[in-house]
Amino acid sequence: MKFKHLIAITIAVFLVFTACGKKNGTESPSKSEPSQASSKEVNEINIVFSDQEEYSPGAFTLEKTFAYISGMRYNAASTAKLVYVVFANYEATLGSYGINMPTEPGQIAVVVSFKTANKEQLIEQQMEDYNNMQVATGTYEPAWMGEAECFQVVYYVGGQEGGLSLSDRGASGSAALTTSTPEKVSGSIDFTSPKGSTIKGTFNVKIDRDLWKN
Repeated sequence: MKFKHLIAITIAVFLVFTACGKKNGTESPSKSEPSQASSKEVNEINIVFSDQEEYSPGAFTLEKTFAYISGMRYNAASTAKLVYVVFANYEATLGSYGINMPTEPGQIAVVVSFKTANKEQLIEQQMEDYNNMQVATGTYEPAWMGEAECFQVVYYVGGQEGGLSLSDRGASGSAALTTSTPEKVSGSIDFTSPKGSTIKGTFNVKIDRDLWKN
């Protein structure tokens, strides 16, 4: 099933299609862990799209990488914090609500987000909880809008409306965070979509900003 959606920081209603989980994670991002990306600034990502994907965007050559933090509310009853890592083949930029969508033919942006578990709380208390949340280091499994910790993958193509999920039911692989702080995120990914698109490599990116705080 394909999903079109817009990134937003306002209250949003989402259907939960699959559970998502994380394994071997740590709750403290301050602990140092071995990493291919931790010793130097490196973004070596290989993204290959299957021609079975709906948008069939074609070849991808990485030109820009950046990251940001934001929150998501689910049915106004729970909230989660996410770190978004953006890989683009053009000079993608960050707007007030997330990545500014590509507009020109041939422009492609892939967004990998690492999500905390949802926390149920009254809406009046959610911002306080959000401020205390931290996306932990560790290894994450792919899913889409589940309640547990997971990583999610969406791609956007210039000339198309909204984005499509690549991490629906049937996706495989994992992604790891070796550094996760308000200033920087680093890790690796080895992921295959249900239709055969692949994302493999490492990333080490400064956080532009927290959209729920700035």
